[in-house]
Amino acid sequence: MAIQEETGPVLVTVFCDDCETTVTRDYIVPAGTDSLTVARRVMATQDGWMISARDDICAECFTLLEKNDPEAAAAIRATERTWDS
Repeated sequence: MAIQEETGPVLVTVFCDDCETTVTRDYIVPAGTDSLTVARRVMATQDGWMISARDDICAECFTLLEKNDPEAAAAIRATERTWDS
């Protein structure tokens, strides 16, 4: 975890655990907050990524997983991370 001491921009990369795609962006991270948590929240709420207890999966990979292996997709969805806002 990378807890920020001061509010400011942080460059964070999120990695798809299925296809190994990476997305790197600047995020404004509030003081006292983990920068990866901020990035993962944005990826889930704005870009459709499935963020679970164990996996970060891009929208394209999760759509394919739901189509090809609904049981595996359901297992991942059962541990989906929820966000406060």
